[in-house]
Amino acid sequence: MVSVSLPSDQPSAVWFLFIPLVLSILGLTFVIISFFLLKRSKDPFHCIIFFLAIAEWCRAFWWMITYFFDIHNQLVCSAQAFGIEYFTIASWLWAFLFAVKLYASNILDRDLRHISVFHLVAWGVPGVICVVCAVYGSYGITGYWCWINYELFQILFGDCLLALLLACELFIFVVISWHLFAHQSFFAQLRQSRSMATFRMNLFLLVPVISWGWGIADRLVLVITGREVIWLQIVHGQATALQGFLNAVIYGWDPDLRM
Repeated sequence: MVSVSLPSDQPSAVWFLFIPLVLSILGLTFVIISFFLLKRSKDPFHCIIFFLAIAEWCRAFWWMITYFFDIHNQLVCSAQAFGIEYFTIASWLWAFLFAVKLYASNILDRDLRHISVFHLVAWGVPGVICVVCAVYGSYGITGYWCWINYELFQILFGDCLLALLLACELFIFVVISWHLFAHQSFFAQLRQSRSMATFRMNLFLLVPVISWGWGIADRLVLVITGREVIWLQIVHGQATALQGFLNAVIYGWDPDLRM
């Protein structure tokens, strides 16, 4: 789910997400600043990571609105719902496009440099979805955040889209990992700088799976049992809020940043 559902009878649960969100904002700020300091605008992989960081930073920002503004105000609620939906889907798509780029480069031996097409997909598709939701009046309060309150759109633009993208990213991660380590041992491959760089880049594909896989599990448990599992909801919220921080940790593993 795009909007994290927390136990409705425990208002303090919402504060469990504050520190993870702050960590993500700080980590993503580091990614954005280092992108300019290291002048990486000509590297397509780092360009995608940069725009992924922008999308995730904005998503965390709109989540933080809950802590500082009254979401019962219609204008605030509509703005937060639009912001969360737009930048969450944008971050999903940038992560997916990064996986496509990595697959094309390492498996197909093709260099996809048409970043303008990536921009069209990653910024355009969320815009279309958000406009559709706005036209149908589907934004409203959903627990402690404002998001889509129309269940059909939640399933289509949240669960189904997320599950599809996560499945693709997990598949690409497995294929690239097999390609890296099928013929040599793990440590032998990592002693090669090119393999090490590919391995590090491949880890970015695991972050959405770790961050959002709990949301899929949360939704499945709710659908199957009809009950909310509090610990699962809290883990879901923590993992989702930490997505930007996890990406920043992998980004910070780059040897160029330690030189």
